[in-house]
Amino acid sequence: MGLFKINPKGSVEHDLKRIDRQYISKILHAIENLATNPFPVQSKKLKDSESCYRLRVCDSRVI
Repeated sequence: MGLFKINPKGSVEHDLKRIDRQYISKILHAIENLATNPFPVQSKKLKDSESCYRLRVCDSRVI
């Protein structure tokens, strides 16, 4: 499978500032992994959405 392009929302930098430093590298690693595996087993489809999924990383969610 090829690489997918990750298009982070503009508020990502602001959101990461509010997260405990010990979790930031795990979250960024999970986001980078989405380029090669956009639908990991741990991801869940959001209700009432055709194409949005969430991925829980520590106490945060990547959507």
